[in-house]
Amino acid sequence: MRKNSTVKGNTRMRRGHLEVFSGHTKPSGTKIAIFELPTVEVPAMPFKFARVSVPGGANTDPDTHEVREIWLIAQGEARVTIAGNEITVRAGDVLYFDSNQTHQLFNDSGESVEFFAVWWRPRGYTPD
Repeated sequence: MRKNSTVKGNTRMRRGHLEVFSGHTKPSGTKIAIFELPTVEVPAMPFKFARVSVPGGANTDPDTHEVREIWLIAQGEARVTIAGNEITVRAGDVLYFDSNQTHQLFNDSGESVEFFAVWWRPRGYTPD
């Protein structure tokens, strides 16, 4: 653990900032940093979130999942397909994906696109 860090549940915190719990870079260069929220016996928040950076000329993988998701576009402009429909998104836009709705981002620009993703399980969800 780093100097000036404390442990809150399962999450390391440094001066009030959450540290990356899990991070990886896709072959396309897309960077995903997933943050784990503090827990005390049970998760304090019923959702998870990530910061995603997609370099110019790259795209995310097509994604379909049971969880519901919101993207908050922080930087850049890109094309996004949602269930086969294409839209253009820019910094300041907010997107919502329902359960099992396939979505993918295409960054055709020369600049990085950054967004924050928040996801949660639908009420009444029980894994098979």
